[in-house]
Amino acid sequence: MNKEYTQLFKELVHSTVLLAEQAMQVNFEAKDKKGIETATTMRDNYQNLYERFNSADFNADSLTKADYGKLTIAAILMEQRLEKQQAAVEKARQGYRIDTIPKLKRILDECQTENEIQSLSKKLFDFEQNS
Repeated sequence: MNKEYTQLFKELVHSTVLLAEQAMQVNFEAKDKKGIETATTMRDNYQNLYERFNSADFNADSLTKADYGKLTIAAILMEQRLEKQQAAVEKARQGYRIDTIPKLKRILDECQTENEIQSLSKKLFDFEQNS
């Protein structure tokens, strides 16, 4: 296994440890004992794999089929997380494109005085008035 894949897998496993810790916290707050147990087991399994990747004598030949299964699950989880993040970014981008930027440009195009700016900005951006 080359250095790039070793580093990628190490980061992937570490991200999965952090994801499991977040799941532990969510389940703790929800008082979900089974969820806490599952997330703790997941965290421990990935932490052990992460420590193996970090060991000075790490050898990719020591990875088992179960380890590759964990890497596969981790990659799927990260891909899903990235997809959700990308969807959120796209939604925010659309909000700027469709709503915010046109409103700001309208103020620039239509207003000459401070009173006009305040009046139009209140109309455009006052959520109490627009809801």
